[in-house]
Amino acid sequence: MRKIVLFVCFTLVSMYAYCSHFENLPTTITQPNGVVVNCFVTGDEYYSWLHDANNFTIVQNSNTGYYCYALLQNDELVPSIYIVGTVNPISVGFVPGVNLPTEIIFQKVNEIKQMFLDSVDINGVTYNFSPLKSTQNLNNIVIYVRFADDSEFSPKQEFYESFFNNPINGNISVKNYFLESSYGKLNVHSYFYPLNNGVDIISYQDTNLRSYYEPYSVQNPNGYLKSFYSGDKHYKYRMEQLFSNVLDNIQNSISDDVILDIDNDGYIDNVTFIIKGQGTPGNLLWPKWTAFSHMEFINKKIKGLKKGSFILMTESETQFIGPLCHELYHNLGLFDLYQTKTESEIRPIGQWDIMANTTLIPQHTNSYCKNLLGWNNIPEISNSGTYKIYSLASSQNSAYKIQLPNSYEFLIIEFRKKEGFYDNNLSNTGVLIYLVNSYNQKYGNTQGDGFKDNFMYLYRINGTIEQNGNLHEAQFGDIYGRSVFSKYSNPNSICFSQISGGIGNIYIKNIKLFDTYATFDVRFCDADIIQYTNTINTPELLNASDKIIVQQNVIIQNGKSVTFEAGNEVVLQTGFQINQGGLLEISMNGCEYKNQ
Repeated sequence: MRKIVLFVCFTLVSMYAYCSHFENLPTTITQPNGVVVNCFVTGDEYYSWLHDANNFTIVQNSNTGYYCYALLQNDELVPSIYIVGTVNPISVGFVPGVNLPTEIIFQKVNEIKQMFLDSVDINGVTYNFSPLKSTQNLNNIVIYVRFADDSEFSPKQEFYESFFNNPINGNISVKNYFLESSYGKLNVHSYFYPLNNGVDIISYQDTNLRSYYEPYSVQNPNGYLKSFYSGDKHYKYRMEQLFSNVLDNIQNSISDDVILDIDNDGYIDNVTFIIKGQGTPGNLLWPKWTAFSHMEFINKKIKGLKKGSFILMTESETQFIGPLCHELYHNLGLFDLYQTKTESEIRPIGQWDIMANTTLIPQHTNSYCKNLLGWNNIPEISNSGTYKIYSLASSQNSAYKIQLPNSYEFLIIEFRKKEGFYDNNLSNTGVLIYLVNSYNQKYGNTQGDGFKDNFMYLYRINGTIEQNGNLHEAQFGDIYGRSVFSKYSNPNSICFSQISGGIGNIYIKNIKLFDTYATFDVRFCDADIIQYTNTINTPELLNASDKIIVQQNVIIQNGKSVTFEAGNEVVLQTGFQINQGGLLEISMNGCEYKNQ
């Protein structure tokens, strides 16, 4: 089975869903009088909201059906008397960005978090969920779906064929994205059903009206209810009903030559449903990666395989491949790297990663997540020295790991460059430094309370436990005047000491950017003062954040080169010797001193 950790927005059911976070996703709403309004949606399946181009929040009046500018009353968003598009919201006293208080959002989200499980018990039977095992190939079954009151999809099979399968270098497609991101190790190929002639789309037509799969309201008495026990009016029941019927309908069209279970776990590897039209944020018909724990659904099979998980997309959202690639990563086992509060308040990673803030043309995920999928190697740095790092476009030496002392946490250093077809949309090029908390790995960043208990945090200018800082200035490099990472730099290595127990005296300096690679020095300064006496076995590199004291009878032997680095001073006392051929180097800047 597939690993399932997230849930549909505010719906406590035995159905689980991963979500994709996005900002300012273009969408349209239709007023009861037929007027179409262009607007945007921001959020995910936990919490999302409609707003206009100037960030004025929009909600629907459930009594009239009209979309209106929102007011915040008693910690709830309620519709005002002003219908969207009929008034300038500034002229009547509205302010942009009106939303629920953070604590209310988090409270609602926590109601769902109680359902976080690695397994689910149904009538005494335990079902365990795990991700798709990494393979060289993934066959994705794409199924077109419309409702009883929908016309057929327009004849654009050529568009979807290119959207999913275009192999030509330089074209944006799901296939090309994963080939680039995996360094050629994962080939995602999609097959389309019901079968068509390559020009005109043929879709499965459900017997129910679209309104049957939309929320109940005065205007839509045919809709579903979001209460937990609602029989055939329940969200979960109707979703199961729809997709189980679709799969049963098309299974005989799937050729035996199409391998549905490449990792041989007994479950179909991936199914993507494309729903005619567009969805509404937070509702059943909204993009998500989902699996069911309902026994009847699980036990139904297609060609001997159980139906475990699938991706839901709507026709209007398939013009952007970012959300779909985000959901496919979930099927491979990756987790969300955004938090479930409003993204404007808490941003552990932000726009640097597809699993944190999905862009319409997707950026890559970070090097550590790629390592979890078996796509690259990350060597560990345990000795002071100078290191060369290539951009994320390389599967070798594009990242390093530094384990923190006495901790389940570590640093990941990677070099991200504006290049290729996907990372070309990054805001900047430079070296990134992450704090990774392996204890929280299976939940990603969704369990974090503020900046605490995150799985990954990206250091950035002015970032602290209380403040987001500037994620557009997370990159290090000499060209930015940010070539040092230490406990005194900005960002600094101890701003999360309350969480991690401290980074110690790890000092990264001389971060320099070149065309295809970067270099940096690492110094492990394990004590404020290091004292050596009565020895001829002096290490080749001595580091101290304050001073080094070398007393009598310390000998640098013939041919031996030793570097002393201290933030304050190096004291060589009487009796210190350098034998012929030995080389002594002294630096006061090797381990940063607070007052230097």
